[in-house]
Amino acid sequence: MVSPIPEGFTAVTPFLIANDAQKVIDFATKALGAHTVSCLRHNDGTIWNAELEVFGAKVLIAGAHGDQQAFPAFLYLYVEDADSVFKQAIEAGGEPLMQTSDQFFGDRYAGVMDSQGNVWWIATRKENLSKEELERRANEFEKNKQQLNLIFLPHFLNRFNLLYGVPRRDVLRTVPIVADYLNLKVPLNIDLIIWMLLLN
Repeated sequence: MVSPIPEGFTAVTPFLIANDAQKVIDFATKALGAHTVSCLRHNDGTIWNAELEVFGAKVLIAGAHGDQQAFPAFLYLYVEDADSVFKQAIEAGGEPLMQTSDQFFGDRYAGVMDSQGNVWWIATRKENLSKEELERRANEFEKNKQQLNLIFLPHFLNRFNLLYGVPRRDVLRTVPIVADYLNLKVPLNIDLIIWMLLLN
């Protein structure tokens, strides 16, 4: 009997679409030790669909093709040692977005972006918190939360412009939307605009 869920898969699987899917595969292989399980290609040699195994989890990757347009994604990984994996990801060409640090919710994590704009959050669980303790820390964090680091958001949005050809003026309009989604207080001020225009 055929299993309705293929072996090795869970109910939800990340599916990345990139302008250059091969670069994502190369990065995941070098940075995260990913193993390519299968890879189908179009007649022109571009990747149709690839199945990777990353730390025991499945990730699907395809190249932008026809109406299937590329769009960056965020992925959250749990690993044994976030510091060493983050270092390896940087050595593999990843762009650091956030250095490894301990977070109020019990994880130690860091952020790195691949050449196609996907952001990989690399985490290790350090504490198991009760629901009450997590809520207490979250409230405390909310009270003391500072404005988003102006290096991260402009850099991410500028990369979006470079990868997908979205005019900077349109990218700038997304700042309040992104900030609201992340529940961050980010003023669209002249400093942010200058950063956006100067980054390359």
